[in-house]
Amino acid sequence: MTATGKTGSDETAPGSGWCSFDTPIGRCRLGWSAKGLTRLCLPEREPHPATPLPDDAPDFVREALSRLARYFAGEREDFAGIPLDLDGVEPARQQLYATLCRIGWGETETYGSLAAMLGQPGAARAVGRAMGANPIPVIIPCHRILAAGGRMGGFSAPQGLTTKAELLALEGVVPEETRQMGFGF
Repeated sequence: MTATGKTGSDETAPGSGWCSFDTPIGRCRLGWSAKGLTRLCLPEREPHPATPLPDDAPDFVREALSRLARYFAGEREDFAGIPLDLDGVEPARQQLYATLCRIGWGETETYGSLAAMLGQPGAARAVGRAMGANPIPVIIPCHRILAAGGRMGGFSAPQGLTTKAELLALEGVVPEETRQMGFGF
């Protein structure tokens, strides 16, 4: 896909684009529209093609990339103020993602506690499904949500729990389960 390629309903929307960037866990891709970030694709087994940042990329994309570089360098970082374009995402999921963004660096919650924060105790499975559809992981920090008892739970990004454990480790969080599995980070 080219730097101006975009998944979704309109691949040629003005102000939209893609770029790739390298991190210690592999090459990621970032997508945006004129309104805000639309996608963050975590590394796949086969690296995403190298796609440079277009010269006309919005300033918020440059700011997001700068913050992501610090995040992946292990620095405490949050993404408050970076605009997100969640057009097409149902309002209940948008509310979930907004709540999720309040869980800070190095903090974790469970699927059940996140459901309770939303006023929907007992909806842990629905929360998990919504997390699996998160279009902008890391910035919408779904990796910070664990299963009951502090277990890793699931992670729908490429390489699954390995990627989740790497992201948590960047923040100094090492769930007991990952220590038992022998992850070396």
